Amino acid sequence: MPVRAIARALGIGEIRTRRLRSLEGALLTQPERRDGMILVNGAGSARRQRFTIGHELGHYLNPLHRSDEDGRFACTGADLRFQGEESAPADPRVLQEIEANRFAIELLTPRHRLGRHLAGEPRLEQVIALASAFDISREAAARRYLERHAGRLAVIFSEQGRLRYFRRGRGFPYIALEAGQSLPHLPGATRGERSSELEEVDPADWLARPGVTRLRAQALRQQGGFGMVLLVAAR
Repeated sequence: MPVRAIARALGIGEIRTRRLRSLEGALLTQPERRDGMILVNGAGSARRQRFTIGHELGHYLNPLHRSDEDGRFACTGADLRFQGEESAPADPRVLQEIEANRFAIELLTPRHRLGRHLAGEPRLEQVIALASAFDISREAAARRYLERHAGRLAVIFSEQGRLRYFRRGRGFPYIALEAGQSLPHLPGATRGERSSELEEVDPADWLARPGVTRLRAQALRQQGGFGMVLLVAAR
């Protein structure tokens, strides 16, 4: 999806790539949205930048979204991960970020084109293929995969073996881990593009109130100490 060309066609006059210290992106525009400029953090990957542009475009096209006092939308990395389960919906700013994320992922990964990536047994290989097919980050692909897959799934995102954050799909039990906590024992995985097999794990190691008779996990260790674990709960 040519997100930069779409943004320009809709009135974004300039997209600047800069190293931003505490932000992933920003939108400068007017309340009436005559035109706008998007700033993107150049420290992020090209795929992450595509999502950021889509996110800021979501703010630009929604007339109900309100900028800060300086007339800009300033969005952090955490803002670009909001999906609706992290904060109370009474917070107007969080609601804006959720809506902008929703716009971005729908723009970049149209649901009518997702079918073949969701077929069969859940596996991280499908997440990797989805990221490649739509030119988005693996994290964005994993969140989209959870959202659209029919299985009871969750994905754990880690760094150096410790939890960064997690996302649960529909019907998945609550996860008994906190940010910064060491992850339970993981199935073996190699670095790079390959992931482990989908193996049985003890539900009590991962879930607050297990209530499931079977839990399987598949791990992927990536460069820089980052990792991803797919959890699949029996129905």
